[in-house]
Amino acid sequence: MRAETDMLAIGMIGAGFMAQVAHLPAFGQVASCRVTALADDRRDLLETVGNRFGIVERHEDFHALLASRSVDAVMVTMPRRCQSVIVRAVIEHRIPVLSEKPLALTAAVAEDLAAAARANGTLAAALYQRRFDAGVRLFAERFHSLLESGELGTLMHLRMNNFCAAYSVPIPEHVRSSGPRLHRYPEDPDLPAGLPAELRRDYEYTANVAIHDLNLLHMLFGGRGLTPLSFHVRRGGCQTMVVGVPGADACLSVGPADIGTWDQRLDAYFKNGCLSLVQDSTLAPQPRTLVIERSAKGEECFRPPVAQRFSPFHGQASAFVDAVRGVPVAIATVEDAVRDLRLIEGLWRMAAVTG
Repeated sequence: MRAETDMLAIGMIGAGFMAQVAHLPAFGQVASCRVTALADDRRDLLETVGNRFGIVERHEDFHALLASRSVDAVMVTMPRRCQSVIVRAVIEHRIPVLSEKPLALTAAVAEDLAAAARANGTLAAALYQRRFDAGVRLFAERFHSLLESGELGTLMHLRMNNFCAAYSVPIPEHVRSSGPRLHRYPEDPDLPAGLPAELRRDYEYTANVAIHDLNLLHMLFGGRGLTPLSFHVRRGGCQTMVVGVPGADACLSVGPADIGTWDQRLDAYFKNGCLSLVQDSTLAPQPRTLVIERSAKGEECFRPPVAQRFSPFHGQASAFVDAVRGVPVAIATVEDAVRDLRLIEGLWRMAAVTG
């Protein structure tokens, strides 16, 4: 491992939309690292993005990047169905890896990746950038304080919604490929055993969208005590799930409604009040995430100081670099992804599907 003062070399596998608008800019803002290698099997994208971000080392096949041993860590942002295959290859090379979500599409595949990471002693982190939104952290701190103090009484219920089909902010300039991919990478199973193929798209929506909110629940309750209670799916539309949490329950609704704004919210109802988290667009450069506390005494609104409102992708990238250096940070690991996917599969096992 490099000394703490050395610059870490980061390899990026995938040069698509999220790499351009989120991950490459985020790592570029971390003073202690530099993206030095890029892999993508779309030649036009590889050259254009490489030139734009000043990345000299370029590979049309990610295997060549891994074989070069020129990087200290790797970020993977590839199509969902081959993401886990590529992450597994990085782990096999014993290179620390940060994976876009979902890390895998089934709990079994995620468990296999976790076992490989443990066996190789390799850091495998899952991308849940919301953990690094200063507003989310402010909410979590106050939520835990209320649980411990009983100031608003006992926790009764959590209500969550996520209807964010639009980013609601100007999308940063990016390029799209005009040609086909050179390689067809292997794919891991994208449905849990027993689920019919016609539910693939709706299941993938849960694993790609609802997983953010379920991970937030796991973070709030220390990864313990979450159980699936009920799940209703309208094909191609809204999904409403109820999850048991310690001493209460949580109802989450997600759907592909494009209302022109970012609509992601969490309300924690206590016996004598409510604590709310109103989240901003994931691509907002300075998120204006809002925390609201309501009770019979009135209403208070809180926002983090402006100096703390950096992009959550920047926070995630910085935490990953620290973790690679061995600094203790609260980063989501492959084990967190396993818990999230187990919960999702538990919900889908009891799904009532209509439409």
